Amino acid sequence: MTLRYRTKSHCITFSPHAHITLVTLLATTLFFSLGVWQLKRADEKKMREQCAHMAEKKAPAPLPAHPRAYQRVQVTGQYLDQTLFLDHQYEQHQLGYHVFTPLLLENNWVVVIDRGWIKKQDLSKIQTPSSIHTIKGQIYFPSSKEWLLGEPMEIKSNKIAITQTQKPELFSHFLQKPVYPFIIRLDADEPNGFIRHWIINNMPWQRHIAYAIQWFIFGVIVIVIYLVRNI
Repeated sequence: MTLRYRTKSHCITFSPHAHITLVTLLATTLFFSLGVWQLKRADEKKMREQCAHMAEKKAPAPLPAHPRAYQRVQVTGQYLDQTLFLDHQYEQHQLGYHVFTPLLLENNWVVVIDRGWIKKQDLSKIQTPSSIHTIKGQIYFPSSKEWLLGEPMEIKSNKIAITQTQKPELFSHFLQKPVYPFIIRLDADEPNGFIRHWIINNMPWQRHIAYAIQWFIFGVIVIVIYLVRNI
């Protein structure tokens, strides 16, 4: 296909090659699709943050049959003498663990309590109360998309395991008890916890907006190059 536009002194010809046109269409479609996908991810994470902040303002309620993500709850039970350490967790550029302690409820089901972050060298400071007591926290459903480095769980003894995943089926296998498919993140003012700076999104939604703009710019650049190269 050749298009010509004649001025008083010049004749402008647009004559693209078929394969270059095809490559340009594929590239621009890819870039704009990635931009739209990033915008959708930004909307999802923004909505998640809003839901979490709204839930934080509400008083904790007894554990319902079908809890919602980030809902504040209040549960009564007894901590078991087993501990799971979630590996590869950072706080202020330091490597450590999140301390997961199973709480046995009256129905003989276990809910895993995330008591917060601790340095690896401070594990001797961990103390777990043995009496029945009530705790308050926020429901957290771990993501099903996890990148694992090595084995998902390393069982050190019948009381200690180091895990790289938050899958309830692995917790259930280690504890030999039924486990709820969510974790309760201990409230910041609750005792028997450690450093608790709960992250809602690993990547802020604003960064997805920035990535979307980048992909759209790439698409525009491809179109500009295509036009310039074929005129």
